[in-house]
Order: sequence, then C-alpha cells, then structure tokens
Amino acid sequence: MLVFTDDQYQSKDQTETLLKALSCADILLIVAITDQESVKWIQTEYKSLPNIVCFASSPNLVNKLGGSYVQNEISGYLFGKTFGISQSENK
Repeated sequence: MLVFTDDQYQSKDQTETLLKALSCADILLIVAITDQESVKWIQTEYKSLPNIVCFASSPNLVNKLGGSYVQNEISGYLFGKTFGISQSENK
C-alpha cells in the first residue's frame, strides 16, 4: 500500500512516481480530497482504474467497483448498499 497526499501531483517527479505506482494498482482509495484542482487531476488520470472508493471527498469523485460506477449515498454504508446489508443489521 502506498500513501500520497493530494498536492503531490503538482511536482513532476512526484507525479511520475504516483502514475507509475498506480499503473499496476487494482484499487484507488480516496480519502478527504476536496480541493478542486486535485479532483480534476484525479478524474483525468484515473478513468481506467476499475476500482475507486471515495470517503469524505468531493461529490464529483465517483466510486467504481469492477469498472461499474456505484451511486454515492448521503447516508448509509457504501458496502452495505452494494451488498444489501442494512445499518440496523450491523448494530
């Protein structure tokens, strides 16, 4: 697992490292990305990744599982909605 901050795309060297690392990735986990420049960069660079999961991020970033877009929900759990598990069953 590699961790990058949302401002690393601004450095050419860091961008190359990030793109190389993610070229062989199966999943991109996005946490708390709200800066619009970062959002645009992510949208441009990671269209081809089959699995993208976003938490506490811009609503313009979308979740993808197996290449299919998963609708963002205001409330509830992403995986619960996807796999039919309700919040009341988890308590």
